[in-house]
Amino acid sequence: TQTRNITLDTILPQIYYSSDSDAFGLFTLRNWTYINVTQSDANYNYTIFRLYNSTGGLINNYTNNSISRTYYNFSNLIDGIYYYNVTVFDKANNSNTTLTGNITIDVLTPRINYSSDMQFGIYQNANYIYINVTQSDANYNKTIFYIYNSTWDLVYNETHTNITNTSINKSGFSDGIFYFNVTAIDLAQRANTTAKANI
Repeated sequence: TQTRNITLDTILPQIYYSSDSDAFGLFTLRNWTYINVTQSDANYNYTIFRLYNSTGGLINNYTNNSISRTYYNFSNLIDGIYYYNVTVFDKANNSNTTLTGNITIDVLTPRINYSSDMQFGIYQNANYIYINVTQSDANYNKTIFYIYNSTWDLVYNETHTNITNTSINKSGFSDGIFYFNVTAIDLAQRANTTAKANI
């Protein structure tokens, strides 16, 4: 009879993220991920890169059968939180999977506008300034209200970190013209600012 051979392989492939791979918990302004791994196995077969949405549903995967092809970019992603991992298989069907990482894609700037109850360029018999905005962002971080005097020196600012806390009513101002604007900032440090207005 012919001599046949069999290869016994009980050793798991090795795989881990490379140092230049996207960091866990990254907030990024781009619409793609960069996942890079280091992998090894004497009987390497293939590698699967997987991408999941914020609820854990698989939305994309890529299979590679070259041990030297260690990276993949998932691109054209919309704003949101994504999870990813990578699994390597050998020819004996042993496998090993990286930890699951996450990335937040944020290519949109926050939306912010003055509320309809705001009045501009008016004279008022009062020593307070009321500012109210409407704002929205999926990855909201903070809102900063700025008030300037007639020579554009900053005389007051106030930071809010709750997206529903959209107004200030600051008192103690003397007579004169005052200007103001409001900036909303998200977790990826994208910012949007209202137009400067005066009272």
